[in-house]
Amino acid sequence: DITVNQNTFIFCGPILSAASTTKTLNFIGNTIIMNSDSQSLYLTGNNNVKIFSNQFIKQTGITLLGFSSPPTVQVIDTSATSSIQDNTFFSLSSQTGVLQVTADTTPFQANLLRNIFINNACLNGGALYLKSSGDQSATPTATLRSSVFVLNKALALDITTGKGGAFHQNSPDQILYTVFSQCTFLK
Repeated sequence: DITVNQNTFIFCGPILSAASTTKTLNFIGNTIIMNSDSQSLYLTGNNNVKIFSNQFIKQTGITLLGFSSPPTVQVIDTSATSSIQDNTFFSLSSQTGVLQVTADTTPFQANLLRNIFINNACLNGGALYLKSSGDQSATPTATLRSSVFVLNKALALDITTGKGGAFHQNSPDQILYTVFSQCTFLK
């Protein structure tokens, strides 16, 4: 296994970028304090991904520059299950959701449990962006459970963008015990 456990990252650029590993990737109990809109985790084509009990916090709040940046956490084509739970995403911004789960070539299961998304703003999917390549065989299956979405915004510059104050794209297959409060789509 590859494990990054109980660290504090202050004003760092990318923290973990991993592609096509056969081991389980564990990113657990970390605090990430950012002053920019850099991407912290980029995980593509990996066997098994576990992102547990982390705090992703932006010190300077939301800026217009953030809307051209990539997601804070991006998980693409996991060959097994991606488990993303007990994380806090606070005051972040990007072009497509602060957490993006993508199925480009491989369908996979994403379990999103007990995550908290507060005051995030993106052009599409204020907090969470689920994406597929359009190929029906490559679709993420997501379960969103016991999570909280508060004050998340999708900021549209025109009618063709900005969708989903809480999340955008393929809505999760199951939404259970989840709180949505003051999540907006602004034109």
